Amino acid sequence: MTLSLVICTLDIYQFFHSKMTASIPLLPFSPLYKILNAYLKVKIVELETNRKVNNVRDLYRGLNDFKKGYQPRTIIVKDEKGELVADPHSVMARWRNYYLPAIQCT
Repeated sequence: MTLSLVICTLDIYQFFHSKMTASIPLLPFSPLYKILNAYLKVKIVELETNRKVNNVRDLYRGLNDFKKGYQPRTIIVKDEKGELVADPHSVMARWRNYYLPAIQCT
């Protein structure tokens, strides 16, 4: 295991311990600890495999995911009336209505 992966793993452990379980102690025998530990082992093996086969893009993508954590994304568009729409079905309908005349003209 390389030093950077060990440091990254420690950062993830500290993140989960401080953010998600602030009021619940993360003890080695707790179910959350076992789940987190199993997840980290799988991710570390995946990152090590990417490093060994020189799959640099996936290696750094995985490391950046660890560093940044979960970042929810919201897609918002304006409808015909100028109102903001965030519902995925409404967004798809808006794009369909937007591109349909251009597709039919050609």
